[in-house]
Amino acid sequence: MKVALVTGGTRGIGLAISHKLASDGFNLVLGYSSNHDAALEAKNELEKFNVKVVTVAGDIKKPETVDAFFTALEESFNSQLTAFVHVAGYAITATIPGGFTFEQYEEAQEIYPKAFLRCMEKALGYMADTQGRVVVISASGIHNPGKVYAMSAPAKAGMEVLAKHYALAVAPRGITVNIVTPGYIKTEAWDGYLGKLPYIDKVPPNATPMGRWGQPDDVAPIVAFLCSQESGFITGQNIHVDGGLELSLFWNIHRISENLK
Repeated sequence: MKVALVTGGTRGIGLAISHKLASDGFNLVLGYSSNHDAALEAKNELEKFNVKVVTVAGDIKKPETVDAFFTALEESFNSQLTAFVHVAGYAITATIPGGFTFEQYEEAQEIYPKAFLRCMEKALGYMADTQGRVVVISASGIHNPGKVYAMSAPAKAGMEVLAKHYALAVAPRGITVNIVTPGYIKTEAWDGYLGKLPYIDKVPPNATPMGRWGQPDDVAPIVAFLCSQESGFITGQNIHVDGGLELSLFWNIHRISENLK
C-alpha cells in the first residue's frame, strides 16, 4: 500500500500533486486550513481514482494540527507512510526596511521551517527504509529577492536548508529528501500580492523565457516522480520547474536593452 501525506493538498499546486499521486495509486492524507468545501470537493474528485482519501483541517502552524495528520495515518492507513509532500503556506506581503512587523516574521517562521521540522520529526518514524520519499515545495523568490517577499523568503530558505540536512541524515536509510522550486505558477496564492502590486499579473509571462505562466500541472509530475521508487538515488536536490526563469537574468537584461535602443 502506498500512502502520501500532502500538506496544502486540496487547492492549487497541492491539489495538482494530489491528483497525480492518486492517479499513481497513492492513498492520501490531505492537510488543509479552513476551506471545507474545497477539501470535500477534492476528496470526492480524488477518490474516483479508487484510492482512499482522508482530509485533515487545521492551522499548519499549530503542533496539534501536525499531530492530527499522523493520527489519521494511524487510524486509516495502519501507520504506513510512503511519501511526505510539504506544500502548505500562504502569502505574507512585507517589505524591508520598515514595511513589516516582527509578528509577520514569526508567522513566516512558524509556517515554513517550524512546521516542516515538526512534520519531518514525525514522518520519518512512519517511513520504511529504502521506501520513504520527501518533497518540499519552495519558491524562486528565495534566491531572487523581491519587493514584498521579505518575510516569506528567509523562512522558506530556512526550510530548504533543513531539507538538505535531513537528506544527508537519512540517506543511510535509503530515504530521499528533495526540493522542488516552482517559478511563476498561476494559482490563487497570487491574489495576495495583487493588492500591493497590481501590475504584477503581467510580469510572469514576460519574465519567463518560455513566455507563459506555469500551471500547477507543470509541477505535479516531477513531484510524483520524486515520490516514486524509481527516484531512489536522487536526494538533496533542488529542481526548478520554472520555464527557464532561473536562467533569465541576462536574457531579460538583453531584452530590456533592445527595447531601449
